[in-house]
Amino acid sequence: NDPTYYFKKNDTIEIKSFGYEAPGKKSNNYVLNVQTKFKIAESSVVDANAFVYNFKLYNDHFFQEGYELRYENEDGTVSDLGTVTRIVSENEINVRFGQQINLLGTFYLENQLLKGSSTSHSYIKNFVANVQNTYAKFNGDVLISSNSLPKYNDIETNTYDKKVTFSASLVSTDILPLPTNPTSLPDHGFYTGDSVYFQSAGNGFDGVTTGSYFVYRVNESEIKLARSKADLTRESYITFNGSVVNASLSYLDFYGKTIQPQGIYRKILSPTNRKRTEKTTSGYTGIFVNGLELLNYKSSSSVYYGDILDFTMTSGGSEYDIINPPVVKIVDEVGTGATGVANVKGQLVRLDVTDPGMGYYAPPTITIKGGNGSGAQAEPRMISVKLENSFVANFPSDVNLTTNEITFETDHKFLDGESVIYEPRNTSGIVGLNTGGEYFVFVTGQKTIKLHTTRGDVFAGINTVAFTGYGDGVQ
Repeated sequence: NDPTYYFKKNDTIEIKSFGYEAPGKKSNNYVLNVQTKFKIAESSVVDANAFVYNFKLYNDHFFQEGYELRYENEDGTVSDLGTVTRIVSENEINVRFGQQINLLGTFYLENQLLKGSSTSHSYIKNFVANVQNTYAKFNGDVLISSNSLPKYNDIETNTYDKKVTFSASLVSTDILPLPTNPTSLPDHGFYTGDSVYFQSAGNGFDGVTTGSYFVYRVNESEIKLARSKADLTRESYITFNGSVVNASLSYLDFYGKTIQPQGIYRKILSPTNRKRTEKTTSGYTGIFVNGLELLNYKSSSSVYYGDILDFTMTSGGSEYDIINPPVVKIVDEVGTGATGVANVKGQLVRLDVTDPGMGYYAPPTITIKGGNGSGAQAEPRMISVKLENSFVANFPSDVNLTTNEITFETDHKFLDGESVIYEPRNTSGIVGLNTGGEYFVFVTGQKTIKLHTTRGDVFAGINTVAFTGYGDGVQ
């Protein structure tokens, strides 16, 4: 039952109708430019010397002053061109011809399609101007067909292309003088931040090639140029040296572009009345009655300011160390003070043991916490190691002859009752200890111990080995 079932993408279709012809200003209040014939009901002479005639039509017309009409009979044996000089009423007009015309018989007035008119863009004359047609829909909407090219009775469509041509000879200056438009308010038309395209004729300025630049407006007749927006912000401007003849600056958005018909269809919706403020978005807002599309005052460009609210990570990279994560550095030509912390994520691939410890009686349990991760597990691999701790035998701070204690620089990691071998390393030993002798440790502190000759004496707390003299050097 789907009426589009047999259609495929890119099929050719025939449009039967865009709507229906409807009365009312919304559908008919446009400057139409349709090649339509109107049958003349009555005709009379207004000015015989100027060949001006009055015509009453059977139907309402859409003519405007300046429209060109063809006056012809039914078989086409009479055909004269005239120009509308006055709109008398909805069905009555005055037309001037180039000669006297015959008023006897049945005649028609046919509108001749108006084309664009411009002295600066002569090719516009090839395109149809104003509104080609309007179509009404049953819901009240109106569809307008237009090339968005206007045709005025006494005004040429000479648009301003924002291009300035100039010649100059400059020496070591960043000021570029420009000619101004010949109006009551002379101005070159460029403003700070504008992107322009520079073209040079002749030798040109040293180091200034043809290309795009950014404008800093000094006043109505002078500007400076920067190579980038960043340079514009830093006030780093181009220095001009050399001469140019008939060089030009064009607004970059207009450079290399010409006026062309848009060939648009625009739907005019029925108004919706809401008791609230509507935000105007940049772009096209409406259409004039002559079919010229209206671009509103809002630019599509954006100005960003304030705090940084979010980052978009375009490339996360890999192989980072979670212990030494990457440093986030935020650099901008204008903004300052922003900081960030890298959130490194992935899987646990290695554990680095910074202190293996000593004296385990059984394999320890490894608990992995932090990093917002979960489920990581690890088992220790136990090996026997030789523990050595050194001290300076002739330092009273390391060998205490009063308390019979030995003090180390760091945690000795000995346990009560452990067997140790005393090795003076080919130096004079501490008086009271035998070179290569076996002793048993009694821990008095994290860095201090006493020695006993048997393990039983350690736990009984008796017979501590007495030191009666210092040794020599590191032992």
